[in-house]
Amino acid sequence: ETGDSAAQTDHPNAKLMVVDHLNAKLKDVDHFLKVCSKVERILQDSKKQVEEFDLLMDDFKNQKDQIKFLLENRIDAKRWSCARLCEFLRCNDLGHCVEPFERNRVSGKAFLDIV
Repeated sequence: ETGDSAAQTDHPNAKLMVVDHLNAKLKDVDHFLKVCSKVERILQDSKKQVEEFDLLMDDFKNQKDQIKFLLENRIDAKRWSCARLCEFLRCNDLGHCVEPFERNRVSGKAFLDIV
């Protein structure tokens, strides 16, 4: 007999044990791949959120610059009517802020007094 057939005779369940071991490893690999896939989705979502945050930060910086400009020119702005103030806001990417100003009839002077 060869060494292989002797080993098979000595351990009749050796093949079954190897198959069970390989099946267990396959399950481990499958689980690992599922975890990796979930981690990849989380990283992709995180990247999107960071990109969205960067866009929001750019918007805030732009608004800050626009308000700074307005404050630097406060002499002229103090004479602005509500309509003129709202026009300025719309022209400087702050149009989403206009509705409360119009509703409360905020003039340039009132705005600068608040700021």
